[in-house]
Amino acid sequence: MATDLSNVEKLPHIKGISQGETWMEIKLPSQCNQVTIGSENTKIYFGQNGQTHGGTPNQDKMFVPAGNIMPVKIGRGRERVNSIFVASSSGTAVIKILLEEI
Repeated sequence: MATDLSNVEKLPHIKGISQGETWMEIKLPSQCNQVTIGSENTKIYFGQNGQTHGGTPNQDKMFVPAGNIMPVKIGRGRERVNSIFVASSSGTAVIKILLEEI
């Protein structure tokens, strides 16, 4: 089941999730226009186009090395996405998600 943060009203908002090697869909609140993701101990993947919850990461992904963070700007209007996808590169990772309105 996706992690639904679409009802978060106050930003910034931080969420930690434990995720394995398949995609976890993170549903975003409408006022969020930047998401920062990272994991202290595990390389993680970020995906968007063509990804599905529970799917296996393919070559259409970005990686975030362990101990690093990656900010992602979210489009506006017709270009805006309503969710992102995150996965661990190996085993289970604790992935931190920071939602912001910039």
